[in-house]
Amino acid sequence: MPKQRFVPPNALPIPIIAQDPSIRVGGNVLLGEVEIPCEVTAPGPRGARVCVVDYDASDRRLYRPARMPALDSPRAIATYRKRLADPRALARDPALHAVNAYATSMAVLGRFERALGRRIGWGFGGHQIYLVPHAFEEANAYYSEGDHALLFGYLRTEQKTVFSCLSHDAVAHEVGHALLDGLRDRYTYFSSPDQAAFHEAFADLVAIFSVFTMVPVVQRLLGRTWRRPVVARELDREWLKRTPLTSMAEELGHATSVAPRRGALRVALRLPPSPTYYRDLEAFGECHARAEILVAAVLHAFLAMWKHALFGAGARPRQTVPVDVVASEGAALAERVLMMVIRAIDYAPVQDLQFSDFLTALCTADREVYPGDEKYRARECFTEAFASFGITAGRRGLYWETPDAPLSYDHIHPSALRHDPNEVFRFLWQNRRLLGLYEPAYTRVTSVRPCIRRGSDGFLVNETVCEYVQSLTLTGRELGRVRLDSGKPGRRAKLEPPPGLGKDDEVTLRGGGVLLFDEAGRLKYHVQNRILSPRQSERLASLAAAGQLGPGAGPEHVFARLHLAAGTRWARSPAVRKGR
Repeated sequence: MPKQRFVPPNALPIPIIAQDPSIRVGGNVLLGEVEIPCEVTAPGPRGARVCVVDYDASDRRLYRPARMPALDSPRAIATYRKRLADPRALARDPALHAVNAYATSMAVLGRFERALGRRIGWGFGGHQIYLVPHAFEEANAYYSEGDHALLFGYLRTEQKTVFSCLSHDAVAHEVGHALLDGLRDRYTYFSSPDQAAFHEAFADLVAIFSVFTMVPVVQRLLGRTWRRPVVARELDREWLKRTPLTSMAEELGHATSVAPRRGALRVALRLPPSPTYYRDLEAFGECHARAEILVAAVLHAFLAMWKHALFGAGARPRQTVPVDVVASEGAALAERVLMMVIRAIDYAPVQDLQFSDFLTALCTADREVYPGDEKYRARECFTEAFASFGITAGRRGLYWETPDAPLSYDHIHPSALRHDPNEVFRFLWQNRRLLGLYEPAYTRVTSVRPCIRRGSDGFLVNETVCEYVQSLTLTGRELGRVRLDSGKPGRRAKLEPPPGLGKDDEVTLRGGGVLLFDEAGRLKYHVQNRILSPRQSERLASLAAAGQLGPGAGPEHVFARLHLAAGTRWARSPAVRKGR
């Protein structure tokens, strides 16, 4: 009988720090467990997608490359778990920092790829991203597209050294930035207050729900504040806000002087529902403050879905559920919501994103996977929660519409649409008028991404997500002659040049869209922002205010600047000043 070859599983479990070293259980650091893609790593650890390079630029020190524990060895994992949970070992062993950051980032990457049904590339075009656990002595961490890196700082205090690479929230947040940049590279151009805030909000949601998906961690953290059965009327914002589950970077917040009253750098449920925030650009125009609106809206929808799943529509006020059931249901729902948030990116515009567009993308993506949803009422809860914060679906409705124009598929090969940008461009050109493309603009298909999704009937469905962009470079003199679509037949609106633009200065107008083809090569959805959209004037004004117009302007190191200010922006938040 021939000897059978051992085939390793696709993913293997590994312990990670659940939130950060300040969250303890019996004196030990609270750990969770995640599955990471199975691969052969080199010392660093270095894998096919993430490469740890542990160089400290402040001390000019290169640490010895760390080795991953043998994931298929129970003894090796037990030893690693014991050392990772020991605060003293954790404080003095940089190799533990490197392995923990690597495992956390790979777990986030794996969740994205499961949600989207395909491999995801980085925004800078390379295959590996550098992860630097001890990059510099500074209370900061950020994703740098130009350096192809995730850079994590550390802060020395009188009592200890706080490492941002040991914060699950910080690592998941930065990986979320990097993956979103790979999916939508134009989102780093701040063409509206909403788009400037979306990167931060999306990364926060990835961090929060990544913790929420670990059932033992949720049970432990909820059990800290609630030991008796949970009463229906008490499952609300205030109850959840008392747990560390919706707070971010607790240890770093305690270690710095910027968050003396609340501990964490961010408390996602601090904002109660109010439609006034979204309209108030003076108080909520800054990207971090505006990001809180979107995060709070998603979390309120999550809370409503959680309560409905536990107690049903006709819950009695004093109806109770055991804490362990609350935790397990919350973790399962967190996985569902995180998948919704990630999958919605495929259904979101390629640029000039508004929060209303994201709501439509969320609902459309969820309906594709769950046409019926009696248990959670997800789309209803999201619509109500967003509306309570002043965000509505807008003129294009709650779902993207399937094109009803008689599109031409003559000489279009469905199999080629799944991989060939030239075939997708041929389809665009052949249907340019029906699809609303602006002919004088330069049009380019930027990506063709085949996906495999599980349909509502349990069968696998092959789909293709294609992105294209349009650009038109004009001088300030030419810009004044452009007329935009007003949304009313026969009427055009004048394009307002941005302040300070000279007549000979050049400005690039941009548009684009997403084409989602079904397995037969037929167009299901066309998510488009046209070059002559009425939003174009606002877009140029926002880019000018962000310094992203003119020669040499761009989004390089934008996250370093944002995150350096993130620690202090809470003090400027109107929610804090008004004692909310």
